[in-house]
Amino acid sequence: MNHVRTEAQLRPNDKVVLVSGDNWPEGIIGLVAGKLSEEIHRPVLVLSRGPEFSRGSARSQQGLNIIDALGECAGILVRYGGHAQAAGFTIENNLIEKLREHLLGWNGQAAPSVVAGETEVEIADQTGVVIEQEITGVRMIDLVFKRLERINYDTYRNVRELAPFGAANPEPIFKAEGLRIMSSWSSGFDGRNLRLLLSNGKFQFKGTLMRGGAQRSSFPAGQFVNVIFSLEPAWSPQEEVNKQEIWLRILHLEPIKT
Repeated sequence: MNHVRTEAQLRPNDKVVLVSGDNWPEGIIGLVAGKLSEEIHRPVLVLSRGPEFSRGSARSQQGLNIIDALGECAGILVRYGGHAQAAGFTIENNLIEKLREHLLGWNGQAAPSVVAGETEVEIADQTGVVIEQEITGVRMIDLVFKRLERINYDTYRNVRELAPFGAANPEPIFKAEGLRIMSSWSSGFDGRNLRLLLSNGKFQFKGTLMRGGAQRSSFPAGQFVNVIFSLEPAWSPQEEVNKQEIWLRILHLEPIKT
């Protein structure tokens, strides 16, 4: 995050900020773009440069419809998708400056404001992560994982680079869909917490729903659920160290009716 912020400070007068770096973690560039856009109150595009192509994520503010802006220069993009306030795209490295020039000269329609309770369309990109701005009265989901192998310790470590978290910088919230409950058990004082083993048939994850012990009967083995969660490291009391593994801190379980 500091690298992105530093590069953005080099262009204080740009109405649209485009920053790029070699091999930045693609799984969190959307989070970084969103947080920087909130900080500087300008649209932000963050690109991770590969050998030939860059993959980017954009977050906009009112005043720039980012998907329309990208659509007007679709000829220089390999692919793109999204909506007025968020987008993902791929571009050849030698065309990045041309994209910057286009965005700085764009005078398209303003992006509409997001209303609480509205779910925006999903944006698929080549990283296997779908960026979904799902706004509820409680919280925003920052990322929906479509390739569950990306729910790992490396992603957790990349997310921690956005810390410290607090009211002005909330911890990222994620979602995984269509997981099956393999088993469940109670933990904590008086069994107040609910622990789950979850799987999509290929990958397994352990998670805890704090103070969810009373809900155990509502989530039997075999039940399919959507899971909203944050990431934390798995803790081994015997070793008194954090393993290079992650644990899902479950915030909400949504049963899937079959």
